[in-house]
Amino acid sequence: MVIDIQTLIETLKLEGSEKTSELSHMVLESIAANKDNIIMTELMVEMLQRNALLNRQLEMKIREVERLSVTDQLTGLFNRRRFLDVFVAEMDRMVRYNNAFSLIMFDIDHFKQVNDTYGHDVGDFVLQELSREVGNRLRSSDTFARWGGEEFMILAPETGESKALELAEILRKFVESHDFSPVPLLTCSFGIVVSSDENLKTIQELTKAVDEALYEAKHTGRNRVVSFSDLRDELKEEVKVTTSEEYDS
Repeated sequence: MVIDIQTLIETLKLEGSEKTSELSHMVLESIAANKDNIIMTELMVEMLQRNALLNRQLEMKIREVERLSVTDQLTGLFNRRRFLDVFVAEMDRMVRYNNAFSLIMFDIDHFKQVNDTYGHDVGDFVLQELSREVGNRLRSSDTFARWGGEEFMILAPETGESKALELAEILRKFVESHDFSPVPLLTCSFGIVVSSDENLKTIQELTKAVDEALYEAKHTGRNRVVSFSDLRDELKEEVKVTTSEEYDS
């Protein structure tokens, strides 16, 4: 087969892997056929090398775009989109292998005051420093994400409620004692839920439950840890007391 300029031009119009494959095929044919023009062979080899370089550069750019699409730009943590992808995968894993996991949702207390008092640059610094330091205290298997604003979420695989409570308390104490200068004192409130809760079957139910636990922590003094199971037990006890009082009256 004699390869002419027109054939080479048509090949260069192809896209991606198809172009690479066809160029490689043409080079091998050209080398195998002694009658082919050596200049054409060298030209095709050069084209193949350039195309391979462009493909590598394109792959690198695609990876970077993919990374940015799942990363919070300010903190470098996973964003909510990526966290939900992991959440879905962990739910499937739990169903298949019966491995429970815990969700820890936390929120910076009075963060608006930080921005109002010290400015948004300091607020951004607090978010970045908190993200970095909390991330350093998690396992490599844990997924840590910025949920939105000053809210964060941790998914801890194969972690029951007692261990989740222990982790949340470690993080709470760390934040309370860490130097976030010029902010004199920073605290966080934490909510916890465990996937093994029989009353919580879906991602939506688990997310709502951990949000309710966090809400309770915020509205009962802040700078504390509340588990959804304790919150539910308290609500049941309140219902019992109310029912008893109504019966006595």
